[in-house]
Amino acid sequence: VLERRVTDEAGASHTLKIGVIGFVPPQIMMWDKQQLEGRLTVRDIQATARRLVPQVRAAGADLVVLIPHSGFERGETPQFAENSVARLAEVPGVDAILFGHSHGEFPGAFFARYPKVDIDRGTIDSWNVFVERRLPLDLAISAGYVGTATRGGYADINQNYAESGGNGARRFFTQAGNANILDWGSFAIANYHSLQMALNRPFKNGLLLKGAYTWSKALNQVDDDGRAVVSWSQPSQFDRNYAYAGYDRPHMVQLGFVYELPFAREASGVLPMLIKNWQINGIGSWLSGTPFSVGGDNGLLQQQGGLQTANVSGEISGGFGEAGPDDRWYDPSAFSQPGNAWGNSGRNAFRGPSNWNLDFSLFRAFPIGRYRVELRAESSNVFNHAQWGNPITGLTDPNFMRIRALARNPRTVQLGLRFQF
Repeated sequence: VLERRVTDEAGASHTLKIGVIGFVPPQIMMWDKQQLEGRLTVRDIQATARRLVPQVRAAGADLVVLIPHSGFERGETPQFAENSVARLAEVPGVDAILFGHSHGEFPGAFFARYPKVDIDRGTIDSWNVFVERRLPLDLAISAGYVGTATRGGYADINQNYAESGGNGARRFFTQAGNANILDWGSFAIANYHSLQMALNRPFKNGLLLKGAYTWSKALNQVDDDGRAVVSWSQPSQFDRNYAYAGYDRPHMVQLGFVYELPFAREASGVLPMLIKNWQINGIGSWLSGTPFSVGGDNGLLQQQGGLQTANVSGEISGGFGEAGPDDRWYDPSAFSQPGNAWGNSGRNAFRGPSNWNLDFSLFRAFPIGRYRVELRAESSNVFNHAQWGNPITGLTDPNFMRIRALARNPRTVQLGLRFQF
């Protein structure tokens, strides 16, 4: 039983008596058999806790903390189980359990679906309304609104932050030094709104069409639900986390087609044998670019646990120069270091270039009775069109705002043979 002086939120000092009990699992007799055999006996962890916790309480403990070398198991755990933390939690009089052994973060996504683990559940509400219309030429179109609202998504906040002043000003520097203290919880929000349109033509008379257009906006606090740390853990900056999602693309257009060339379908002879049974297929797309942030120098502000961003002056937009390795995508003269203050540019405040692409394939079929042989030539990015990613965002980099990375690989071609029987 340990005595510790603690200070409450009102500033009053108290003496707490904390009872601590350590446990090893019964399997210690197998792991250290040579040293322990014949020298001691073991009991089930839960049965031992039920015997010892009342004794510690009787010794005056205000709190009882168990520290087992044990972890979680899915489902029910029998007596003498190696991983018995869930059973220890059932013992009356236990206030907290510090455990390991399972090699996962708790609370966290690793344990989110374990039985007997009480983790607050977030919600995702989704709604949509569509109208559809059939048109001549076997075409059908639809248009509608799709929205979702996520509340209580999981993410980490670094509680050992500093608003300024370097590592020594971290909130828990005395206790934890420079280490991050990640507080995982159900607080993140996300919203999605979109207009979605579709064009469809079933495969008929040798032609199939399938197209879609989406005009949307996606906003969130973190992109990776469950395993991400917010950009700003500081309370003064926390609202800045809510911004465009990293995967937000305002406009997306896609069209796929299958077309069997109509030449000489029923004819015979040498020439028809050469020109019939050809099929072309393709998927074309045009996509808006994705958002990105521009970091700034933290040498003067020296915040810890957040994102320092660059300052931006005036209204700027992408397309200052041509996308690619030579021109600057945004005007670099509009950016500056933030100095001894938070930068004024936000999370995902800028957007990379849009891109278009066409994947194309050509098939030639050879029907032989009930069999069918098909030669295929397929190409991704058939025009070998450079599709640029986001620019370099380091303010001091000589290539700042030049784009040196591709969003899609150059053209690839593959040949195939398909035998249908």
